[in-house]
Amino acid sequence: MAFRAAQSTTASRPDSPPRHPLLGRLAEGGPARVYQARYYADELWVLDQHRLADGTAVLPGSGFVELFRAAAADGSASARIGLRDLHLLAPLHATPGRPLEVRTALEPGADGLEAVVTSRVGDGWIEHARTTIVAPGVTPARIAVEAIRARCGTSAVSSSHRPKALQDHHLRLGPRWQALRALHLGDGEALAWCELPAGFDHDLADWHAHPALVDLALHAGLPLVPLDVVRDDLFVPISIAAIRFEQPIPARFLSHVRLTRAVRPDAEVISFDVTIAREDGAVVMAVDDLVLRRLDDRARAAFAAGSPAEDRRDDRSTLARLVELGIRRHEGAEVFLRVLAGTASPRLVASPIDLATVVAAAGSGRARRPEAESPRAPAAGSAPRDEYERALCEIWSDLLGVESIGVDDDFFALGGHSLIAVRLFTRVRKIFGVSLGLAVLFEAPTVAACAALLRKELGTPAGESTAPVPAAPVAAPAARSGLPMDVIRRSPCLVPIQPHGTKRPFFVLPGIGGNVLGYQALTKSLPPDQPVIAMQSLGIDGGHQP
Repeated sequence: MAFRAAQSTTASRPDSPPRHPLLGRLAEGGPARVYQARYYADELWVLDQHRLADGTAVLPGSGFVELFRAAAADGSASARIGLRDLHLLAPLHATPGRPLEVRTALEPGADGLEAVVTSRVGDGWIEHARTTIVAPGVTPARIAVEAIRARCGTSAVSSSHRPKALQDHHLRLGPRWQALRALHLGDGEALAWCELPAGFDHDLADWHAHPALVDLALHAGLPLVPLDVVRDDLFVPISIAAIRFEQPIPARFLSHVRLTRAVRPDAEVISFDVTIAREDGAVVMAVDDLVLRRLDDRARAAFAAGSPAEDRRDDRSTLARLVELGIRRHEGAEVFLRVLAGTASPRLVASPIDLATVVAAAGSGRARRPEAESPRAPAAGSAPRDEYERALCEIWSDLLGVESIGVDDDFFALGGHSLIAVRLFTRVRKIFGVSLGLAVLFEAPTVAACAALLRKELGTPAGESTAPVPAAPVAAPAARSGLPMDVIRRSPCLVPIQPHGTKRPFFVLPGIGGNVLGYQALTKSLPPDQPVIAMQSLGIDGGHQP
C-alpha cells in the first residue's frame, strides 16, 4: 500500500490530459474535484515573467483568479462564473530548477463550490488561496466609456511609449506586462487602455482571465493614491469580495477603476472596484472590493523569503524516499510469511538493511532525541460535551495549531486573528450550513459560546446528558450602564465587545474591510467597567444585504 501511495503522490504525469497550464490534470473526479499540476519557474511564463526584485518567481494574485476560473469551468472556455470571498493567504513561490506540486481542490458547499489552492512543502501542504465559486449574479451590460473619459481628464500616461507599473522597482516584469497604453485619472477613478503586446495572442486560447492583463487592470488605480501613501512600499492583493466573469478578456480592453474608500496618509490597505470592458464598453469582468495591503519591511522579507520550509530538502515526499530504500515486494511477502510462521512479539521491525550495520554506522555520534513536549491537556471539565463542541474543537485545533482545545479556551488568547477567523467561519458554514459573522468572536470567543450560538441558529437545545453551556455574558442592568442591550444584541450593525460597566460607553467604528476584530486587543487594555460597543458594516455577517 505504501508503494502504491508513493507512486500516486510522486507520479510526474497523472493519467488525465491537462485541463489548463495552471490547473494541470484531474487527479480526482466526482462532485469533489482535485486537480494536480507541476510548476517550473523557468517554463511557466506567469511565474518566469513575474519576479520580485531579487529574482524570486511569484505567482501574481491575478494568477489565482485565473486558476479558480479555470477550475470552475473544468479547464474549458469561460462560461458566466462568479467568485465570492477570494482570500490570498500566502504567496506561491517557485524555486528555479525544482518542480512545485500544486493542487486545486473543489468541494460542494452550502453556497457553492469551496475551492482552495495548496502546494507541497516537504511532506506537508501550504494553503495559498481559497474562494467560493458561485453563480455570477447581475453585472451591468456595459460602461459609459465617453462619460468616464470626460470625467478622467488628466492624462497620466502617454500612448507613445510603454510605461512600467508604479511599483516596478519592487518587481521584475516580463514583456506580457508591458500592456498599458494610456491612463487617464479623475476624482477617485481612473480609465486605462490596455493591449496585449504583439506575439502573445496565442495566450488567449487558454488564459481567459489572462493574469498579466488582469494584474495590470486591477492595479491601474494605484496612481490615484497619493505618493506620500504609496511611498516605496509594495502593495499586494489580499482579498476580493466578488468577481463576475462574463466572457474572456480580449487582447484590447479598458479598465475602469474606482477608489472605494478615502485614503489616509498612514493607510495600510487601499481598495478598489474594477470593471474590465471591451473598447465599446461591453463588460467582460467585474471586481468588487479589491483590497491591497502595504508590505512593511518585515512583511516584505517574509513575502520574499517564501514558506518556512523553503529549503524543501527534496521535492519528493519522505514516503517516496523511504520506498527507494524500502523492502521490495518479494521481500515483503517473505517477511509476511515469516511473521505468520513465528511467535514474534507485537513489536517487530523489518528492515532491508542489516540492523547491526546501521547501528555501527551511527556510532557514538548519534544524537539523543530531545524529549517531546507533552500535548496540552484540556482543563478539567472543559472537554467537549456534544457534536457541536467536538467539531469546533477539531476546527480550532487544526487552524490554531494547538493539539488539545478545551471548550473554555479563548480564540484570541490562543493566537487567533482575523485571517484565521475567516477560515474558521468558512469551515463552520461548510459543516453546519450557518453563517456567523466575524464579530461574534467578541461575544463568543470560546468553543462553548460558539457552540451555544450554533445551537440557537439551528434550533437544537443542549442535550439532557450534557453539562449546561455558558451563555454569552449578560449585560449590566440598564440603570447602571445606560445601554439598551436588548436592542444592541438584535442589531446586525452593533457588536457589544464589552457590555458591562458604569462608565460612559465608548463606541468604535469599523476599519477598512468592515469588521471590528481589530478592537479586541484594545478592549483588553481598557478598565473592566468600561463598556465598548463596535459598529460593524451592514452585511459583514453574511446574513443581511450590504
